[in-house]
Amino acid sequence: NNIFKRIQNAFNVSQRQEPSRLDNNKLGTQIDLFSQQKEAKEKEKKVNFFSDKIKINDIHALEKLKHDLSTQKEISFCFSDNNENKKILCLSFDQKTTFLIQENNTDLNNDIIEGFLKDFFYSSAMKVSYDFKSQLKPFHALSEDNIYHNVFDIMLAAYIVNPDERIQQDILFKRFLDFDLQNDKENLENHENYLSNLVILNFQIKERLAEQLKENKLWELFKELEMPLIFILLKMEKSGFKIHEKTLLDFSRKIKSEIEEIQANIFDLSGKTFNISSPKQLGEVLFIDLHLDKNAKTGQFSTSEQNLQRLKKVHPIINLVLQYRSLDKLSSTYVEALPNLINKKSNKIHTTFNQAVTGTGRLSSKEPNLQNIPIRTKYGREIRRAFIPSSDSNLLLSAD
Repeated sequence: NNIFKRIQNAFNVSQRQEPSRLDNNKLGTQIDLFSQQKEAKEKEKKVNFFSDKIKINDIHALEKLKHDLSTQKEISFCFSDNNENKKILCLSFDQKTTFLIQENNTDLNNDIIEGFLKDFFYSSAMKVSYDFKSQLKPFHALSEDNIYHNVFDIMLAAYIVNPDERIQQDILFKRFLDFDLQNDKENLENHENYLSNLVILNFQIKERLAEQLKENKLWELFKELEMPLIFILLKMEKSGFKIHEKTLLDFSRKIKSEIEEIQANIFDLSGKTFNISSPKQLGEVLFIDLHLDKNAKTGQFSTSEQNLQRLKKVHPIINLVLQYRSLDKLSSTYVEALPNLINKKSNKIHTTFNQAVTGTGRLSSKEPNLQNIPIRTKYGREIRRAFIPSSDSNLLLSAD
């Protein structure tokens, strides 16, 4: 019916009009009869869920906002950077009006914003946001033990409700609210609208997740264990790990020497030099030159760990290749990489602990992954020896 009406409108035809009296100027006109969905999406992009957007540009406005926040029960907020790498804090407490505090070089510098945040977190209001840890990490002053209470992390709540589902923020908006938020960081006005929509919609997602946590008897786990752990991990990340660079340097020389020796032995056994790290070249050496697997078909050589383990007893070159791979991975992943990851200001390595990634609930770490350093081999233990206490009065404790 809608399509028929659109044809009528396009050609200015009434239902009673005869076909012979059609407007000749309209003949040959092409109509997109199925553009309704596209138009709906374009309209959806322009929807704003906030009624007012107030920019805080000076100290006096910031002080007034601080006073207004002190009496609120629940506040949604988020941090972002604009296209000039200046911090933007967006928050709302009435689910209608949003306040935007943007870092500048005069009245609202980083120290003033951090001071405001301290008071904000000391307040009794419920603070609602997505991924507290990554948002607060750039603010160095926010590390006191008693500053964080009464907080609701949407990312963690979604993870606890269902650890196996994707929990990226845009996916949560789509899942719970059936809405796609469009972000345009290059356009400041569009980016501010995105942040304002985000903090308003956070209230709705928070209510949905809180209901599910309570229905599934997960509320106590969320509030008593997972939420406090956020800020313990934040302090761990900021504290970092000290590395004894000389230990790594000495081990680097040693492991390079061993890799070169193993490489030379592989070349001797194969009768040629080649790139051992290239699956194609290694496959040709093992399965064409040395004929180690009679069942291997040309062009389909598998040099996977599993297949090489199967052929270990066939030829001594296999063990050497496995040793080469193991040492080369240790060297590139840890021995050579770790010194380059040392922060110049703190002289430490600062990993990131993931609290909401694994389906089993265990922690993981990235950039670098400090949980995958081998412990059963002598080489792995050599790398672990390079991690040392931050001072003589501290110690590293390993517990399981």
